[in-house]
Amino acid sequence: MSWICNTGEAVRPLEEQDEWREHFRQANASAALEGLKIDERSLANQEKVITGEWTMEQYIAESLRKACETARQRGGRP
Repeated sequence: MSWICNTGEAVRPLEEQDEWREHFRQANASAALEGLKIDERSLANQEKVITGEWTMEQYIAESLRKACETARQRGGRP
């Protein structure tokens, strides 16, 4: 469930935001155990999902776009 605030952005109820925040905390902790670091841009994008500004699909699409861009910069294939 999302609510729309007067700015037109979707806003999740606070209880749902807490749940989403915990899901991302666990995912980030798991990534850290694998030696991965979550950068500031990814954390900001996670917050967009938490608040309801982005869907999870938008987050995944942006993460994949960023991974492909990084691979190309390193001379690899996406």
